Amino acid sequence: MPINCILFQQMALFHVVEFLEEAQAGLKGPVAVIPDSWLLPYTDPSGNRFCNWPPKSVKADANFIIKAKKPDSLWPLYRIRLHKSLSNYQAASQICERLKDMSEVESDDTNAPTQTKRPRITPIRFRSVFIFST
Repeated sequence: MPINCILFQQMALFHVVEFLEEAQAGLKGPVAVIPDSWLLPYTDPSGNRFCNWPPKSVKADANFIIKAKKPDSLWPLYRIRLHKSLSNYQAASQICERLKDMSEVESDDTNAPTQTKRPRITPIRFRSVFIFST
């Protein structure tokens, strides 16, 4: 039996998720890695999933997530978009970092003007041109 427990720990799934409630209009929400035990089996009508996330009083660092502690009944539910499921925390963490970098690039682009104004050229008939003839 101990061998089965070791195999189960190696096969634990981790999910890269995006929190939709915290997403700003037109931008992506925060991205995180969660263990399979925090993901709930049901979806809403638009196909989004739900997960538990520990309250702010609990420090949810990498070690806490890797241990995959079963969620407490007091943990709040969050609506999420599931991006990827992996069997390795490190691989999930790398994908999570890539998604964070992509969202930072997108948010930087939204602050920049999409098109610069072209310079206005006064039509010839309105220019003040003096022609001197000799």
